[in-house]
Amino acid sequence: MSSFIVVPDTQGELHLLYGILEQIFDRNLLKDRKLVFLGDYMNRGENTKLLLDECISLQKLGHIFLRGNHEDVLIRAYLAHANGDEFFRDILIYQWLRMESNTLLSYGISKHRKNNFKIFEEFVNALEASGHLKFLMNLPAYYQDDKLLMIHAGIKPGIYWKTQKIDIDSKLDSYRYEIEQMYSFELADYEASTEKDICVVSGHSPRDKPFISKDRVLLDCGAGRLNRPLVAWISDTNEVLYSYKK
Repeated sequence: MSSFIVVPDTQGELHLLYGILEQIFDRNLLKDRKLVFLGDYMNRGENTKLLLDECISLQKLGHIFLRGNHEDVLIRAYLAHANGDEFFRDILIYQWLRMESNTLLSYGISKHRKNNFKIFEEFVNALEASGHLKFLMNLPAYYQDDKLLMIHAGIKPGIYWKTQKIDIDSKLDSYRYEIEQMYSFELADYEASTEKDICVVSGHSPRDKPFISKDRVLLDCGAGRLNRPLVAWISDTNEVLYSYKK
């Protein structure tokens, strides 16, 4: 069975991520483990651009990055635009801008203008120039290894994972569908798993402290919010690492 260090929503909080990585490297915790990031790399903190640079560097070393709902809305807006669907494009751009707080600023882009599409167009150009768009477009929705299933929000109870997996795979490259396993706070708060012999690990919904059981792990602790940490869970020891703003 492989071992992992799982990091939930980093939300542009580069210094919190550095705090986690410092502990990992100081203790040589990656000797027999891989990092898995559960998505949502942007929007709350001030350093999305630099954080994505760090993600790409880690990905080149073989670590794993999944798609969160914040990335998915942006990707779907891009796909709608590429397909000439202005109706869906404008809805999705509006939805993403409502979630956005500091991401655009980290790319030197102001959102204080009337035309949402112009903001989006400038942002996409900046993502392409930095190599970030390719990284985001290729993020998978989940990662499964033996008895661990890692996904941004969670899976639906009472429906076989194999069935859900087929549905997710069929929708991932379509801008028309919002994948519930990536968006649902209800699934992200569900503290049990009905999937036999699989532990489901997710983030997405901030909580006071991580929840860890034999079949369910909930990790998002609201990184970037006042006095809230970024955490990382070590799958083979159940140890949790914490990084707070200094």
